[in-house]
Amino acid sequence: MLPDTEIVYTKAANANEFKDKNNLLKVRELNDLHHAKDAYINIVVGNVYNTKFNHNAAVFFRNNSIDSYNFNKLYESDIPGAWRVAQKADVLATFQKNTCKVVRMTVNGHGALFDVNPVVAGKNADLVPLKKHGAIADTSRYGGYNSAKTAYFVLVRSAGKAGKQLLSLDQWPLWMEKQPGGRPEAKLNYFSQKLTNPQICIDRIKQNTLLCVNGSYAWLKGKTGNAISLCNANQLFLDGENVQTLKLISNYMRDRKTFNNPQMPANEKITAENNLRLYDALVQKLSSSLYAGLAICGQVPFLKEKRPVFASLSVEKQCCVLWEVLRLMQCNVGLSDFTLLGGVANAGVTTINKFIQDKNIKLIFQSPTGYYRTVVDVGRFLK
Repeated sequence: MLPDTEIVYTKAANANEFKDKNNLLKVRELNDLHHAKDAYINIVVGNVYNTKFNHNAAVFFRNNSIDSYNFNKLYESDIPGAWRVAQKADVLATFQKNTCKVVRMTVNGHGALFDVNPVVAGKNADLVPLKKHGAIADTSRYGGYNSAKTAYFVLVRSAGKAGKQLLSLDQWPLWMEKQPGGRPEAKLNYFSQKLTNPQICIDRIKQNTLLCVNGSYAWLKGKTGNAISLCNANQLFLDGENVQTLKLISNYMRDRKTFNNPQMPANEKITAENNLRLYDALVQKLSSSLYAGLAICGQVPFLKEKRPVFASLSVEKQCCVLWEVLRLMQCNVGLSDFTLLGGVANAGVTTINKFIQDKNIKLIFQSPTGYYRTVVDVGRFLK
């Protein structure tokens, strides 16, 4: 497609070697920025190797002894067109910046329409009828199919009690989307079964659309009953010392899983003092306004109360707890197990009620690069 483009292949080992020599830490579990930072380092390192050795280093060594070049000193001298020693500080500073834009692809639901095994009547209020027409279409008597998959969401205005207006993020199910013809009328008929005088304000709000909920960012994921499930979209940043501690814990937790050994002793570099400092830093982050609009901030009082319990645990158990606290603030859907602190095993559910007229919510429609966006304040649809 682009015949004048030169493709430069890089090896992860070369980029990792550069990062190790310059103490550029990568903790996948901290945030999503490591993807962009890895790409940047691969550009720098790939350009150096390609300029110095051509596409294949063997070309260089055909005319030079295999011992003629010390790769450990590759970045200690200028390479015209690819590397200047004086720029090294700028490269390292660029890597440390946390200004990368994170965007997720918005998608429509696809695949299975619902669970294939029918369930009895009363399982929930959103069963899919066994048949489109006839007596058997009555889910209140004959049951139906459960777990209808979402095609996308629709912002609907409807009438509430005492003349109050309601705004709701409602699911448009995939099985209805697949029905032939009459879709606009079908939508109003569908929502009329649950809402009074519904009007569609915004159609086709895809999954992974970015929301701002009372100042906190989240991605729109799915719906269960009247609950809308969200995924935290606030990237977590920590200072250098805490990142180093988290890197050691990440390696330890990885090895525990790799060798299937829950009793594995922790690295001697992991200390209770550093763990406690990281615990306080994570709780402080979770207490900030960044997470105030999400349900996960409700874990803050519990974590503050259990600080003495955390301090009394072994270093290994502290690592496990810190891993679960970190899970609260990761940008994916997951639950935290706080049983080691005397808490529940499934903490950190992030949901909001589908009726959002009383919340300060903005829909943010982003371009793939994140440089362009359209922000819609849903409150403007309330007359």
